[in-house]
Amino acid sequence: MKVTKQSLHTEKNGTVVLRNKIDCSDEVNKVREYNETTNGYFGDKNGRCMFMGCIPPAFWNFDPWLITARRAQKEGDMRTYLRNLKKFFDLHQAFKVNHKRIYWRGTGAFLL
Repeated sequence: MKVTKQSLHTEKNGTVVLRNKIDCSDEVNKVREYNETTNGYFGDKNGRCMFMGCIPPAFWNFDPWLITARRAQKEGDMRTYLRNLKKFFDLHQAFKVNHKRIYWRGTGAFLL
């Protein structure tokens, strides 16, 4: 993930706003590669697992769904953690691997 453009400005109420435009083409290409080669799965027929998707590391610092997911994971609330990850992938379809289920028999799929 690369920052392509930054702008810093002050609003009328005195709030300073930093806006970053980022290039996530590497992560999107990684997800596309997994979709084309493995159809989102890995492992053999006895231990077949699914990839959930690819989240750029910097997204964990500013995306509200991922911030609350990480907080829930630290507290041990895996239900809220997985629900917020699903919400992130619903909003950011480019990072999601193309299979129908991301939650199966009580076990979450793996992140890249």
